[in-house]
Amino acid sequence: MSSGTLRYLAMEREFYADLVARSDYSDERFTEQDSAELIVGSYAQHERFDYERWLCGGLAIYPGAVALEFGCGPGRMLRRMAPHFSRVDGVDISPDVLDVAHRRCAELANRPRLWAIDGQHLPRELASAYDVAFSVICLQHIAVHSVRRRIFAELFRALKPGGVLTFQMGYGPGHAAMVDYYADYVDAAGTNGEADVTVLHPGEIGEDLKQAGFGPMAYALTPTGPGDTHGAWIFVRTMKPGPVRARVSTSPAGWSAVGFEPLELDTDALWDARRRQLEHGTLARFRSRTQELQAAEARVAVAEAHVTAANVGRQQDLEVRNAQLARLQALDAPRLHALMSDLATWAGDTRHVAILGSGAQTEWLLGETPLGLLGHLSIIDNNPAAVGRLVGGLPVKGGHELAQLAPDAVVLTSLSHQNEMAAFVEGLSLAGTRLVRCY
Repeated sequence: MSSGTLRYLAMEREFYADLVARSDYSDERFTEQDSAELIVGSYAQHERFDYERWLCGGLAIYPGAVALEFGCGPGRMLRRMAPHFSRVDGVDISPDVLDVAHRRCAELANRPRLWAIDGQHLPRELASAYDVAFSVICLQHIAVHSVRRRIFAELFRALKPGGVLTFQMGYGPGHAAMVDYYADYVDAAGTNGEADVTVLHPGEIGEDLKQAGFGPMAYALTPTGPGDTHGAWIFVRTMKPGPVRARVSTSPAGWSAVGFEPLELDTDALWDARRRQLEHGTLARFRSRTQELQAAEARVAVAEAHVTAANVGRQQDLEVRNAQLARLQALDAPRLHALMSDLATWAGDTRHVAILGSGAQTEWLLGETPLGLLGHLSIIDNNPAAVGRLVGGLPVKGGHELAQLAPDAVVLTSLSHQNEMAAFVEGLSLAGTRLVRCY
């Protein structure tokens, strides 16, 4: 295992430990809210998503069948799937979140066995132990392709012959922090929405499952669950070949009846689809939009330089700021809306977010993106003339107050002064504060 992979897995473990520490698992009230729990996020909304249809539809599950969840988190799906199996076990990279799952599953008739793993290998004693293996809202958070391939191989080993693997991932462009399916992004600074893999073609997953040894495969595309900005979700199911020993029976024909399409491997079609996406599809449009933004930034920079050199006064400065705002509205709105949506989901009602800068960009962000809906929000400006005025109904505070506020995140809204803003915030040494750059 490479040092980069080890570093990535250590980051995941620390990232989830931090989320557990900042979640409120003291009682079950968090299951009825969308802000007290940060591992699943939007817990109450996820409870209304029909996971059982896409994980179990078309499967006949017999008495004595046991299942394994990869990435079980705080036990949400362990509890939901328990009525369908004699026992549902779980593995997770985070010992901290497994402590929560142990406690929450203690009242189940058949308590699950839970293992803390290194993020890509299963305990040896699990070989050929399970009739079904499943995973939701987990594999899409693993931004290292080689790690996901090892996971598929390990799940193959854990299934009995005839056993079924069924799981979910994010599909299609649209996620603000998407990572290509084949990337080994070992330098990701975060997970769980900070850097998520995107499937552009079902064959990407199919090739990996085939290499792991799996047989017939099928997939279904669904709307995304709450808080996810992928284009869609993809549910995939496949079987381990061999003389059937699993306590389930199913067939690809049965899968079609519940909304799945056969996942037929065609390497030429796969790479042609990827090429078209990269050259002409949504990703290409994103790249073209990026070039437009760069050109707009260059025009704004030239305008600012002229204003500075000529010192022609406030009117030209206002024109520059209006040009910046026009750029936001005309070119950058979808990206900024997605970025602020992810931030709002992360922040919920409990995290404090500070906005550094109180100009036209901030006013636009507050009015046109979910940033203005945050419950715990402050606006900061280092310009004494701005302190005290209202922006979006909030009084502007001075830069000297930022260290006292100690926010969980600081949003840098300025195009031309973001580096100076970042240096100012970093100079305050705010432990654990997340820096969000709009540009």
